[in-house]
Amino acid sequence: MRTQCAIFVGIGLFAALGCSRVQHSFHPYQPVGTALPVEVAVKHKDSEPVSGTVYHRMAGTGAYQAMPMRLRAGQLWALLPTENLQRQDTAEYYIDVNKAGRQYALGSPGSPFVVTFMDKAGMILSSLRDKPFATDTAHEVRIVLLAANQLVDQPTAIYQIPGLPGEIRAPMEADGHGNFQIFIPPHAVRAGTWKYAMEISLNGEIIRIPQHGYRSFFVQPARPHKVALEHTP
Repeated sequence: MRTQCAIFVGIGLFAALGCSRVQHSFHPYQPVGTALPVEVAVKHKDSEPVSGTVYHRMAGTGAYQAMPMRLRAGQLWALLPTENLQRQDTAEYYIDVNKAGRQYALGSPGSPFVVTFMDKAGMILSSLRDKPFATDTAHEVRIVLLAANQLVDQPTAIYQIPGLPGEIRAPMEADGHGNFQIFIPPHAVRAGTWKYAMEISLNGEIIRIPQHGYRSFFVQPARPHKVALEHTP
């Protein structure tokens, strides 16, 4: 059965306060069946007291629950009890850190960090990124799927060339580094707005990136080469 799935690119976000003395690395996706680790790096002197509390709730409902964080080697950490959350469930949290009497707030009750729980296929999809490389009609166009060695079957690129009717479908080639790409040579490149999408087979399902429509990029016309005229006296 052909299934379409929305792709939300998961990128680890970085929150920092106090000139990088309090740092939290946030990851928006977590595998189902696991506890959610929350860590905050805190630069401090041995004589400075440090403590932290993470406030959390599941699926955006109910009051936040407070959990003290433990300090180990300059890092506050806690494990949130999220093992029973199901696919597409979410956990929300924010963090208060106290260092030598100074308070640091990471997130807030109204703007918490939100983590979505994914099954194996969802975790693979959340890690995929795509990127076009294009300049002008004198150079090739390259469309890349950054798969980072994830277990996906050979993807198909779907693209539209400006001024030509319909769309072109072509298999993407592995680049030897766990990614896939497709090249359009300069002689086939036209100026204008290009559109592209991808299809990936994963666990017998066909997944389109993006779910609807296309992504787009622009190719400039190549500048004509200046020809130097020989001067004859």
